[in-house]
Amino acid sequence: MVRLLVLSFVALGTRAESATTQPFYGANRRELQTAVSTVVSLTSALANPDIGHIVMAPGTYVLSAELSITRSVIIEAAVAGSVVLDAQANEPSPRRVLNINPGSSAVVQVNGLNITGGYTEEVSAAETSATIP
Repeated sequence: MVRLLVLSFVALGTRAESATTQPFYGANRRELQTAVSTVVSLTSALANPDIGHIVMAPGTYVLSAELSITRSVIIEAAVAGSVVLDAQANEPSPRRVLNINPGSSAVVQVNGLNITGGYTEEVSAAETSATIP
């Protein structure tokens, strides 16, 4: 399952579309962009279906639970490579960093993030980190 998740990051982590020129919800609906700087504000933005573009301030975001993405959204670092999502998981406390399951017609873009610290018993430690260009 985690291998598919990492492949999804690579396949969808492009800047070919932007939230302002290609709205995910169609031409008749305006989507919102928001900036976040904490795990709480990130989780809140992911839960708000009106927010289509999340820009993360530089820093390390230490997660106590996996982040679930169930809809179309762009998540990107304000400065590429300056954001770390760290699940700090281990054998006694396994979890993924991100769980992306947006449905068949949704698009998720993850740009400029460093993702680390995920752990499941299904995959080796070498497969739990990724840098998204």
